[in-house]
Amino acid sequence: MDIRKIDYQTAKNFIKDDLLIVKPEYDYCGYFINNELVSACGLEFKDTYTQIYCNYTAPEYRKKGYITQFIFEILLCLAESGAGLVKGNCLETSINIYKKLGFSVVGTEIYRGQTAYKVEKVI
Repeated sequence: MDIRKIDYQTAKNFIKDDLLIVKPEYDYCGYFINNELVSACGLEFKDTYTQIYCNYTAPEYRKKGYITQFIFEILLCLAESGAGLVKGNCLETSINIYKKLGFSVVGTEIYRGQTAYKVEKVI
């Protein structure tokens, strides 16, 4: 298993969820198993925090802990690079992943008819 930077087009082609908006201004990384892209997410580096976007795992790899491990590995890399605060947005389907990784819910909003959670973690 390894994490690699992926380009915008690869992310756009891989992330097949109408609720996730893939933007060219984000940086993207992918989680690979046996050279196959399993999960992807976008990162946006702000002055005071890093934002995680568009966490997505291919349907055949869901419910196996890959996205949890992927986000954990990203947090380790961010911590090593000196990032202090990480923020994310997620839906009900992934809130427990963030809670398991130590994120706190700091707000909610309605996003396309669903409750979206704003989460943060100091690393």
